[in-house]
Parts: sequence; C-alpha cells; structure tokens
Amino acid sequence: MSPITVSVAPICENMSPSRVTSLGGFPCAIAIANVVMATIICSPVKLFIFFTSVYIMYERKLIVKNQLLIMLKQNTDYISGEAISDSLDVSRSAIWKVINKLKNEGYIIEAKTNKGYKLISVPDIISEQELKDGLRTKYIGQKIFAFDEIGSTNEQAKKQAGSGAINGSLFIADRQLCGRGRLNKQWLSLANVGVWMSILLMPDVLPSKIMQISLISGIVICKVIKNQTGLNAQIKWPNDIIINGKKVCGILTEMVTEEQRISFVVNGIGINVNTREFPEEVEDIATSLYLETGKIFSRKLLIQEILVKFEEYYEKFIYGNELTSIIDEYRSMCLNVGKEVVVIMRDKQLQGKTVGITEIGELIIKTEAGEVINVSSGEVSVRGVNGYI
Repeated sequence: MSPITVSVAPICENMSPSRVTSLGGFPCAIAIANVVMATIICSPVKLFIFFTSVYIMYERKLIVKNQLLIMLKQNTDYISGEAISDSLDVSRSAIWKVINKLKNEGYIIEAKTNKGYKLISVPDIISEQELKDGLRTKYIGQKIFAFDEIGSTNEQAKKQAGSGAINGSLFIADRQLCGRGRLNKQWLSLANVGVWMSILLMPDVLPSKIMQISLISGIVICKVIKNQTGLNAQIKWPNDIIINGKKVCGILTEMVTEEQRISFVVNGIGINVNTREFPEEVEDIATSLYLETGKIFSRKLLIQEILVKFEEYYEKFIYGNELTSIIDEYRSMCLNVGKEVVVIMRDKQLQGKTVGITEIGELIIKTEAGEVINVSSGEVSVRGVNGYI
C-alpha cells in the first residue's frame, strides 16, 4: 500500500508544511486504530507510549533513508541489496521501499538484477540532508529547518528563535505562501525554482549596526552569482540585487531587541534562480538567473556557497576588524551612487543626487535645495528619477 498523505491548511504566520506523510499503508492503519483506542481509554500513559513508539519508528526510517543515500553517493558502481541490508541492518524488503521512496522524490536510481543499485543523478531538492552534504561552514547552516511549503521563512525563524533555535540556524522552503520584502511588499516565491531562506543570527552588537548585515548579504549574493553564473550583479540600495536593470534577489533583515540590546536578527534572502516567467505586473522589473543565461542552476550549490561566504563576511562584521573594507566593497557594487533619485518617505518625498554611502550603510543624498542628508533603509523607498533604477 502507498503512504497516506494528509493535507494541512497553510497558516502564514506559522510553520505550514504542505504535507504530513504517515509511516505508510498497514502500519498507518494500525497507528490510527491505536490513537482511537487510546483516546477512548483516555490513558495519558498509553498515549505517551504510542506517540513515543511512532516517533522512534519515524526516526529509524529517516536514519535508514539518509544512510542509504550516503552509501549510494559514495559509490560510483552498483551496490548489492544484500550489502546494503547487512550494512544498515534492515531487510531487503525495507531497502526496496526506501529506494522507491527516493525515486519518488526525484533521485534517479538504476536497479539491475545480480548487481544491485546505482545512483545516476540527484534532483534539485531543498532538504536538510542535501544541503548538509558538502557544506563547509562552522555554524551558519549547521542546523537546518527545511520545509516543502511554508508561510514565511522569516516568520518561522522568529518563532523558532523564541523556542531555542541556535545561532546560525537556516530556515528554508521550496515554496513560500506569504513571502514578503521590505515595506511589507509581496514576494513571489514559487516552488522548485528559487531560493527562499532565512538565517537566524544572535550578534552581540548595537542595534544601530544591524543594517550592515544587509550590506554583507548584498555583497555575498553578488559575488556568488558572479562566481556561479558569470553574471555581473549589482546592488540597488539598500538590498535589491540587480542584473541588467532587473531585480533578481531581495533581502529582508529584521531584528528583535530587548533593553537596547539585540535578542536576535533574521536575515531573509529570496533569489529567483530558475524562474521562467513572471506575472505581467512585475515582468518589466523582475528577472531570474535562468532568464539571464538560458541555463538551469543548482539551488543547492548556490545556497551552500552563499552560506560559506556569508559566514566569512559575518565574522569580519562581528569581530569588527575589516568593516571599512566591507563598506568599500559595498560602495563599489552599489549602482545608486552618483545617480539622481527620488526618496519616498511615509509623509513626503524628495529628489536629489546620491553622493555616497556612510560607514554604517546609510545613503548620502544631496537634495535639489543643496541640503545633504543621510537616509537609512527603514521605511523609505529609493527610485530612479525615470523608473525603478
């Protein structure tokens, strides 16, 4: 029997996995019957024993799946079912079921009589195991919360921060239902084509310095895009990543403070990777790595390089030894500098020329009246005089 899938209605503010999959078939039927019986009997002890046993069964199946995948990746030739069975201490039948589950997830696995199994290709999926495979960081992304579907990775990170999630935790989803950018603007986060993730940080710095985390993210994204695609990405202050005049990535950094100290920061990143088309209302200002190159890119490799680079720059920021070089690098990538812009605030707007970036990342503008002002990201929007850029 195939696994039973239970649909769960999404809630934007909370974790909203698209599905909860049972242990499958007959065991699931037994599990449901046991729940009913336990509920009728109303025995807390029996309920505890039941849910503990289900959890252990689930963890065991997950461990077997992960270990089998590691074995397949480490071997370029066929591995016999008997060898896998002996190594993992499970039945041949259980191995066959796990192989089929991996195939359903998109892994191409060749099976031959008297030879065994061989991994042919790995799908571009967002999972904890795939992202950790080959990840070379000390703490950024070493704890991963991966979801098929969620309301918002930023919201989930903030929720988990209050429940003990550790510094550097990564929250990532294949699809966001309520993705948003600065000023609460909606961010289109389709399944299978983008990188929608948030990094939870707990820096021991003053709140006034947090804008620099957005600057770091911008630098990192530009460098990774250049390295993996050859495209020249630039930053539209404060946190839009632009390729050929169109937005390919947005960054949303949020913080929670207590008594003038930072409790935690959530750095959200959304990248249009393999998106083939956009809604008519944004197609003139949005793009993707695919649309710019005609090539499909591995989201896993992008994410891993971003995490490695982000950790490198974040440590420079935390230890404060190279802040000047970071700002200088940001200035060299910022396409606003030297251009006429319109700054849109809550209660007014002004026009002027951008003349630089301050040491904490503020945009320096000389207005038409000759006044020089520093603009922080906050609740403002900066546009070119004749359009988006």
